[in-house]
Amino acid sequence: MTGEDVLAEVKQSLCAHGQRLTSLRADLIKVFMKARRPLTVQEVVSLAPRRLPLSSVYRNLASLHDVGVLVRLNFDEGYVRYELANDFIGHHHHLICEQCQVVVDLAENTLTEVETAVVVIADRVLQDYGFVVRSHQIELKGVCARCLSS
Repeated sequence: MTGEDVLAEVKQSLCAHGQRLTSLRADLIKVFMKARRPLTVQEVVSLAPRRLPLSSVYRNLASLHDVGVLVRLNFDEGYVRYELANDFIGHHHHLICEQCQVVVDLAENTLTEVETAVVVIADRVLQDYGFVVRSHQIELKGVCARCLSS
C-alpha cells in the first residue's frame, strides 16, 4: 500500500467514525509510515515535520487508536508505543532490544518462516487442546547488533 493509499484508507476509517483527517492527523500518520516501527509519543513529536503541541499529539493518538487506525503496544518498558494497525501495514512481529529498547519489525523473509511455523503450531494446538487460534503476536526480545558491538 502506498502512502497515498494509507492516507485514503485512514480518511475513510475516520469518516466512518464521524471524524476528519486533519492536517495534524495526516502529519502523525506520515510519521508512522516513514518510521516503519512502533514509536513512543516523544519519538512521534521529535519526528514530526513541524512543531506539534504535546497535548494535541496525545489527544490525536488516542483518537486514532479509538477508531482502529493505530494500535497501542506495551512492551513492559514503562511507556506505550503506537504504530499503524495491521490493516494499513500488514501483519508483522517485533524484535525488541532489551538494552537500548529499540523496536523493529521482523523482516519479510523471516516473517514468512515464522508464519509457516505458527500454522503448524496452531494445528497442533487444535489437535491437542481443541483450541482454535484466531490471531497471534510475537515479540522476540534480545540484544540488537548495535548494542552487541558496543
